[in-house]
Amino acid sequence: MAIIIRVNAKDAPSIREAVCDLKKKYGEQFTKIFKTITADNVYEFADLSKIVEKDETQIHFTHPYTSCERGTNERHNGLIRRFIPKGKAISAVSDQTISYVGTWCNQLPGEF
Repeated sequence: MAIIIRVNAKDAPSIREAVCDLKKKYGEQFTKIFKTITADNVYEFADLSKIVEKDETQIHFTHPYTSCERGTNERHNGLIRRFIPKGKAISAVSDQTISYVGTWCNQLPGEF
């Protein structure tokens, strides 16, 4: 299942806020839904391990330039780019469009 959310900026505090919002939204179910999180090994995800350290969620950081280590993420990025082209300001994309893209991705037949 794809969960697509708007993040305020491409920095660690914005990622922290987004993950904390997810934790609040899903409450006790968070660790059952998010058993693992795979992230790029870049600055934006620097605090990810700290955010979930009290949870059972495992964090995996990929090696630089190895998109094959996060295949599902890359597949979803390709699907999302059909509606939100790379380079387009996310601020120019409506919440309705983001919601539609997430629903569209989750209704595709088959496995990723």
